[in-house]
Amino acid sequence: MSTTILQLSEVLSCLRTGTLLANPLLFFIFFDIEGFLLLGNICVGMLMPSNLTVLITLGSRQVPYEAHISWETLSSYRTTVAAFNIGAFPVIFPVYIYVVWLLLSKTDIKNSMPYQIMLNINFIDLVFLVENLMAGYFAFQHDHYHFHLRTLSEVLSCLRFGTLLANPFLYFTLALNRLIVVLNVRPTKCFSVLFFAMNITALLLFTFLPLILNFFTHTIHTTFNEIRAMYAFEAEGAIQIFIGVFGPVLYAASFLCYVAIVASILMKKHLYGASHSISPLEVRLIVQAFFLSVPPAVLILVGMAVTTQMGTSVWIYLFWNILSAVLPANTLINYILFNPIIRGHLFRITGKKSIVRPPTTVVQNTTTGQTKPVVVTIMPREADNLTVWITLGSRQVEYEAHIPWETFSISRAAVSAFNMAAFPLIFPFYVYVVWILISKTDIKKNMAYQIMININLLDLFFLFENFMSGYFAFYSDDYHFHLKTFSEVLSCLRFGTINASPLLFFTLALNRLMAILGVRMNRTLMWFYYAMTALALILFAPLPLLLHFSTKSVHYSYDEIRAIYSVDGEDSISDAIMLFGPVLYGVSFLCYIGIVVSIAVKKQIYGASYKISPREIRLIAQAFFLSAPPALLILMGMLLHAEIRMHEWIYVVWNISAALIPANTLINYIVFNSTIRGHLFKICGKKPPVRKPTTVIQQTTTGQSRVTINTNGHFVRRS
Repeated sequence: MSTTILQLSEVLSCLRTGTLLANPLLFFIFFDIEGFLLLGNICVGMLMPSNLTVLITLGSRQVPYEAHISWETLSSYRTTVAAFNIGAFPVIFPVYIYVVWLLLSKTDIKNSMPYQIMLNINFIDLVFLVENLMAGYFAFQHDHYHFHLRTLSEVLSCLRFGTLLANPFLYFTLALNRLIVVLNVRPTKCFSVLFFAMNITALLLFTFLPLILNFFTHTIHTTFNEIRAMYAFEAEGAIQIFIGVFGPVLYAASFLCYVAIVASILMKKHLYGASHSISPLEVRLIVQAFFLSVPPAVLILVGMAVTTQMGTSVWIYLFWNILSAVLPANTLINYILFNPIIRGHLFRITGKKSIVRPPTTVVQNTTTGQTKPVVVTIMPREADNLTVWITLGSRQVEYEAHIPWETFSISRAAVSAFNMAAFPLIFPFYVYVVWILISKTDIKKNMAYQIMININLLDLFFLFENFMSGYFAFYSDDYHFHLKTFSEVLSCLRFGTINASPLLFFTLALNRLMAILGVRMNRTLMWFYYAMTALALILFAPLPLLLHFSTKSVHYSYDEIRAIYSVDGEDSISDAIMLFGPVLYGVSFLCYIGIVVSIAVKKQIYGASYKISPREIRLIAQAFFLSAPPALLILMGMLLHAEIRMHEWIYVVWNISAALIPANTLINYIVFNSTIRGHLFKICGKKPPVRKPTTVIQQTTTGQSRVTINTNGHFVRRS
């Protein structure tokens, strides 16, 4: 049996223990500390021929415990539990992933703090399912000799141990968030930072703390109990007590939060009578948050009570383990019951129409006792378009989406997913190609390639901006000020890219025109190119950031509805931003026309004796094909601006084409650069094709000169 699997099993053992201890019900205010520690700290002693003997370490005490289940019986039911763990994974995991994707893809859910906390809990549930799968696998096949998997198992065990600390923290954060909302506390920046910090703390408890305790201080040790096919961990007395107390204390605090929520609602109902009403969404969130924690907590409470019986009764052992394996199904049931959006998607999957609800009117009470009606009327989902009227006081704002909301949501999710997937596929390869260009001395000394490298840097930023755009589309929150600011910074850089790239493409076209016209590269021309490059870098970052954060004349933001970066400002500035790129692309096109005319004129004057270096031809063609696709895409975006908002297929095609602009650069580099092709051939284990030196006749003022050019396009001999 493989040690690799042993190590992985120990990691998952820690994760399993953490998950089981992280979800105790709020009733743990009455918990039995010895029973709790007994459940988490089991050491296997020796295996008798007919009975299973286990030593249970409780603090400094060791209690011999003899299980009356024969090894043969335990082995058969252990196999049943392991098979159920493996079978539950493909049944629950895909549905769970789909439900989480639905939550992420809905704007109203993404901007809700409780759903963000729930999504972190969902992540732990998904890890729980993977742990169950691996526990079943370890039960059927276990090996002590593969050290690398043993180390991996310890890492995963640390994550399970971290779950023990992170889950109670998240449930307490969720309860505190619901209490603040019911108390009508204004959502200030301080509260936003507080909840964000609590989420980050939970993630730190989930990852870094257990890793440090296990690998550096060695105060905990996690393992997989092969005999009972369960996860277990060992720790020092103080750590054991801390683990036993941390979760129950936070769950008790969560329980007090829910008691305060109920008391607040009853008090307001008593003060305002029938005029007081709470948004159905808030009611659903409170009930959902409570029932998410009840089943796992009850299960762990029962497990603490029947720890001894699980060693003597087969059916209790079997029943308890099977219920543990289906804990994530409780989350799915809660989401389906309390989320009409998810129910609507499930109705569409089954081919049925979702239930149409009448408009909802919500009355909110202020501190003065006066009411401000906020009426939100939403047309049925079956309508051709989504139309929303929002009435606030005497104002009424009508918003009409031209793309059906369901279709648009799917298209938006598809574009966002493509943006995120394109980053790991293109970015590393792009960085490698840029490294090849920079590492070649002859390329670095060529002004055209220096300009191209600056374009490449903008492309790399473009890929990162696309990746973050997809991330914002799936997970965005207006209440997290730092995330909102980050999206504004990226929006500034995106529109800086839109202005800087055309300037660099124009500089590149001008450079090629000067080379074809035979203008000597002197210091003045060189500094002119450097100045244009520096101006492009200023347009890329400092200028849009200054306009947005200092002058406030332009506002850059992220449009969550269409999942794109947007700009809003004074008409003159907005027009300048939108026209700057197309004008420069037009001037670049004129430069390429000038190049073609110049070549045609020289060909007419010198006839067949006039030749151009193949490298110059490649640079001209490369420069043109680098700038043509983005210019065409921007032009189509300007012409089809209205159609992109009305037709989902145009929206998808245009956005995916924009995301593939960096791929156009890679294709150009591979097609027109033999150096890069040579490196790629070496990576593939093939020899690059060998070309013979080329002799070119150049016409000079004194006559003809013969120039020999090697395979890389360099001048090696002149006669």
